[in-house]
Amino acid sequence: MISVQSINSKRQSALELGIKDQERYIDMQKMPRIPLYFATHRDKYYIVREELSISPYIWIGQPRSARGSGIGYGRIFVYTNSYKIDLSLNNFNDGTYYFLVGGIYPKKQRDTIYVIKNALQAKHNFTLFLKGESSYAQHLSAKNFFDLVEIKYQQLGIKREIIEEEEIDEQDNEVLDFCNTHIELINFEEEYDKNKGYDFKYNKIKTSEKSDNVKGVTYAFYLDKANDNLDKESLQGAEIIVKEEEDEEGVKGYIADVDTEYNILHIKFPKSVNYYELPEVGLIKKSDKNVSFPIQRSAFQSLLEGKAANENILNILISNEYKPIDEIEHIRSDRLTKSQQKAINKALSVDDFLLVQGPPGTGKTEIIVEMIQEFSEQGKKVLISSKNNLAVDNVLEKCIDRNIKCIRLGRPESVKIEKVKSVLVDVFSLNIQKEIDQATRSYQNTVKEEREINKEKLNHAYKLKDAVFDHVKVSKKLIKSKLILFLFKILVFLRIIRKDSGKYLRRMSDVSEYTRQKEALKNLIDNEVNYLELDSKMVWKRSERQNYIENKIQFLLNRIGDVPKKIEITDKWLEDLSLRHDVLTEVTAEDIKVIGATCIGVNTNRIFNSIEYDVAIIDEAGQITLHDVIVPISKAKKVIVIGDHMQLPPVTDDDFINKTREKYKDMEVDFYETYKQSLFEKLFYEADESHKIMLDTQFRMHEDIAEPISQLFYGGNYKTGCKTEHRLIDIAGFKDPMVFLDTIELPDKYETVTVIDQETKQVAYTNPTEARIIASVLERMIIPLQDGLTVLDYKGEKEIDLGD
Repeated sequence: MISVQSINSKRQSALELGIKDQERYIDMQKMPRIPLYFATHRDKYYIVREELSISPYIWIGQPRSARGSGIGYGRIFVYTNSYKIDLSLNNFNDGTYYFLVGGIYPKKQRDTIYVIKNALQAKHNFTLFLKGESSYAQHLSAKNFFDLVEIKYQQLGIKREIIEEEEIDEQDNEVLDFCNTHIELINFEEEYDKNKGYDFKYNKIKTSEKSDNVKGVTYAFYLDKANDNLDKESLQGAEIIVKEEEDEEGVKGYIADVDTEYNILHIKFPKSVNYYELPEVGLIKKSDKNVSFPIQRSAFQSLLEGKAANENILNILISNEYKPIDEIEHIRSDRLTKSQQKAINKALSVDDFLLVQGPPGTGKTEIIVEMIQEFSEQGKKVLISSKNNLAVDNVLEKCIDRNIKCIRLGRPESVKIEKVKSVLVDVFSLNIQKEIDQATRSYQNTVKEEREINKEKLNHAYKLKDAVFDHVKVSKKLIKSKLILFLFKILVFLRIIRKDSGKYLRRMSDVSEYTRQKEALKNLIDNEVNYLELDSKMVWKRSERQNYIENKIQFLLNRIGDVPKKIEITDKWLEDLSLRHDVLTEVTAEDIKVIGATCIGVNTNRIFNSIEYDVAIIDEAGQITLHDVIVPISKAKKVIVIGDHMQLPPVTDDDFINKTREKYKDMEVDFYETYKQSLFEKLFYEADESHKIMLDTQFRMHEDIAEPISQLFYGGNYKTGCKTEHRLIDIAGFKDPMVFLDTIELPDKYETVTVIDQETKQVAYTNPTEARIIASVLERMIIPLQDGLTVLDYKGEKEIDLGD
């Protein structure tokens, strides 16, 4: 807390500044009060209130009008003595304009130089108010002030171009500061994590029922005492060392599952570790290796180097500036509520970033799958991510049901839904390998069958060849015989003619007889020649057939000879494929359009590290801090963040936050925003209305249960879409859907504290009175176990002995 002396000193310093330049002065005292709204938490409120109480004088930077920039209606920086305050002009549903307080940064030298050169001066009349309070301000006072400042800068002739150049330099410095600051914080958290570690003592080991005998073996380690700090999400997947004594090297493994009810750690060892190699009683210590921090650092480094897939992401994170959205109605469906349709259409239309608030039962998973369906049909590469494994698996399960091809990155133990294990990247690639193997074996069998068929054909061809050869041979002999007979006939005929030639010549009168014999000889020759030509043609054709058969035989011989070579090549290919599993993974990464992974898991697979996604959809974002969510955000051109900041916040380590605040007390960073608040919550309060939407209709609970939730957390905008009669259970003694039981008048109504570990001072909280009431109510209701759920304040209440 700032001392009174310090305040007086600062006030005097501020008063001495006075009004340096009357020409650059704005008289705010003549204007209605201007509202400053603090949407999320009180830390900023107290800082600004204290600053303005020290000195009423402020300096005002040149306004930046929205003009489709996605920063509400405009943005302006206000400078106090010690801080630079980022204000965005917005308005409520009733039309009241206000300035939303964004970042608050200690003033640097460059800010002082800017103030001296360009800023306007004023004596403020701001009115500060928190969420749930009324500003009592006039509807247009904030907007009129913004317009007045803009006009004043125009009158002074301060050129926008000069200021824009200065702002570019300032933005570069902001990016550098932003990224380096968070890299430094991650480094410190990594060091803290190494030093903190955790030690669990165990007293028994059993073979785990969760052991799948794939790539190792899993054992169940029973911890000594109850551990209320067994955080399943943070422990699962953590690398550990099992040892008997502190100074031993131990056996390395990782936590596959955590049973928080019975305090059992299921630890998987990457190689088959014999049960007898592990000490019966020993220690489970945290390994120094934690992949989260290098991955987080790498994400900020990629932003710093301008390598982020979404070029506008830093403008969103640092300056709350979004690209304008040209909203188009892509889909219309009777299955979806109006807000669901609007959310999907916004997701399809937006270029850079969209925030979707999904209260309980409003169909978050349903719209995510609808978005995936639309994006995948457009051929876009989609990343489904969350800090929570189950959230990723729920979405992928719905994708599988819709026959949307998808894969899951991560270890089998992290997958919570059995159906999703079939699309684990290793399983998926293995299935492809099996399909290839089966297809190759089938091909080999086909080739072998063809070889046998070709052998039969070859035998037939050889027989045919022999038959044709024999036929040609016989035909040639026959032709030769016919030719000899023909020549013999001619010879005989010529002898007859020669013998009678003298007689015929003497009897010249009988010329006709000579002519007739001559003609007969000619006919005999022609006929025989024709027969011989015909026979020759037939022999030629048979010879041609013989050549064809010989070519066919050679072809079959070649085909049969190729078979061993083909078998050898495919066998070698299958062998290489079995040794190069990563080749199939690379093919999978390129071919599959929908990939699911946790925020850190998306960068733990070497092959998938370099993938740039068209769209990243991040579920349960209300539970994810900047350092985790930055990883998937940095890998996609378009980011759709879905969550509900009215439900569970991020899990935090208060001891770490306190140590960080102490070490970096002079650092320009809001530790609340960084560690206790999700990025979703921060952006949802600051974002322009066009880049956020709330799903407003629930189908899960009775309207009487939903209505108080709506009023308390969602401003009355949380509607019920199911009929009341469909959400009724007839339970004796309870006519209303929601009942409150008051214990204020009961004895022993307070909680009890029991020390369960003197050494660590670990305690357990219980409330026996409430536990007895709950047991009594359940007994009266006689509800089967699968139809009811009891939520207890304390883990210890589950184990209270209520007697008879």
